[in-house]
Amino acid sequence: MQHEAQDWKQHYKAMKRWKDRAIEASQGISKRESVGWLIDSTTADDFGRAYFIWAHSLRDWLIKSETVEQKKLDDLLFDQDAWKNVRDFANKTKHSIITQNPKDPNWISGMSIDANALLRGEHGVEPYVYIGGRLINFGEAVLEVDKMWECVLAELGLSGASK
Repeated sequence: MQHEAQDWKQHYKAMKRWKDRAIEASQGISKRESVGWLIDSTTADDFGRAYFIWAHSLRDWLIKSETVEQKKLDDLLFDQDAWKNVRDFANKTKHSIITQNPKDPNWISGMSIDANALLRGEHGVEPYVYIGGRLINFGEAVLEVDKMWECVLAELGLSGASK
């Protein structure tokens, strides 16, 4: 399939929709039921991983649509910690084992539950990812990658992509 020049913009818009889903889900879902607490720990993880796959593949769409030269894009992405994270998130999600120069091949995601906060009626569920020695709220990890792409696209003169 030939990538058309406009296709990367559609991919970018879909990536943004996955960002919105991931951010909403990263708020954690918990509610009191008659049988105890219902805690959804998979929605944030699923939507976050989907977002990272879309964010990672944007690079390919930009290159294959001939919107940006590969070397120029790779040079911009090379020093970005957020890019290294998204590369690892996407590749481990797709392949289970990362073999090509990972930042952290053993990253994990999970859910932190503060039972005392739940008992007080407060929000006590927080999805997280642990990568490169950092414990990051899943939503914050998504926002870091989103900001990285906005900066990279602006640097390339493509900042109007979302319009």
